[in-house]
Amino acid sequence: MSDQVPNTPKLLSGRPIRVERAALLIQAIKGLSYTPKLAIIQVGDRADSAAYIRAKKAFAEQIGVSVALFSFSENVS
Repeated sequence: MSDQVPNTPKLLSGRPIRVERAALLIQAIKGLSYTPKLAIIQVGDRADSAAYIRAKKAFAEQIGVSVALFSFSENVS
């Protein structure tokens, strides 16, 4: 018999890496001679897509990237 504790689940969090990367991106973007822009094309109005887009917009704005959102209905041709 072994006296070792069985493997227990470990919660992994990406938040510390995200904070570190955001700080690096902020500095890199400040050093540019222009403001980068994130263009998002949304087709339809799904709640899960809207939540994802809100998160991407918030992060882009946090790091100094401007955002352009182009929304279209589901039946766009």
